[in-house]
Amino acid sequence: MSPPRDTARVALVGYGMGGAVFHAPFIETEPRLQLVSVVTGNPERRAAVMARYPGVRVERDVEALLGRLDDVDLVVVTTPNSSHAAVAAAVLSRGRPVVVDKPVTPTSGETRRLRALAESNGTAVVPFQNRRWDGDFRTVVDLLGRDALGTLHTFESRYERWQPKMSPRAWKNDPEPGAGTGILYDLGTHLIDQAVVLFGRPESV
Repeated sequence: MSPPRDTARVALVGYGMGGAVFHAPFIETEPRLQLVSVVTGNPERRAAVMARYPGVRVERDVEALLGRLDDVDLVVVTTPNSSHAAVAAAVLSRGRPVVVDKPVTPTSGETRRLRALAESNGTAVVPFQNRRWDGDFRTVVDLLGRDALGTLHTFESRYERWQPKMSPRAWKNDPEPGAGTGILYDLGTHLIDQAVVLFGRPESV
């Protein structure tokens, strides 16, 4: 069944925890979006997609999706960080907007190149920063916006994760330079984003 004309057709690249727990359910919940395609080469995840989202097309790789971009209005990328730039660039060069999990890329230079590519193709690349919408953070934004706290001298925020044993198979623990992994790229990205949203670009670090 074709979506209404005011509904964006969304392809999701990646169906690990990010795709299965965050993006796919968020897309399904938003009436202006329709999940039409999921890219995953993992047989178990392919089966999980087909069981949970019958009627959604499951592609084995990004190349298969790129061949069908006429049927897609938006692509969401939730793959290992080191692959974000290549996947996003392939989609942007074909004129489709992309939402990319944070961090968009492991380096600021790569992210700037994606922005330039999006602009040259008349489309957009947007980082996925879901923690902007958490209730506690939205409360802080509201209080600051109403000047309800007076002069603010210090802002402290943190995320904590209990991980006594690091799995060597988890891509977030990849020690290779340029992989964009580790606690700074993972949860630290949210803290940096919060500071910039609340107070603007820093004068010094």
